[in-house]
Amino acid sequence: MASSEPASIKDRAYTVILKSLPLDKLEEILLLIEKSIEEYLREKLTKYSDYTLIASISRSSASVDLVIDLRVDHCITPRDKCDDVVSDALNYAKRRIEEFLEDLSGEKGMSNKSF
Repeated sequence: MASSEPASIKDRAYTVILKSLPLDKLEEILLLIEKSIEEYLREKLTKYSDYTLIASISRSSASVDLVIDLRVDHCITPRDKCDDVVSDALNYAKRRIEEFLEDLSGEKGMSNKSF
């Protein structure tokens, strides 16, 4: 999800949330990525297709880096179609992560109001 474009307000808010999350929540995000991409690719690829997924999160006081490397092997469609499937799978995972973070920020907002 790295980009040279300026971060949007939402992206900055997501970064703030990611910086504050405990390690178990970051692990949940990695599992969500894996599950989301698997779910998406199961729908779009043939049963003979295979893929490799590597996802990692690194966090420092200044930044949070989320890296997703996805490669589809044995794709039985034209190469450009496979590239579209990979791109769509990554976008699907990104939407799921955003939903997860929005849910977390809503929970934090609610718990702050309770005190």
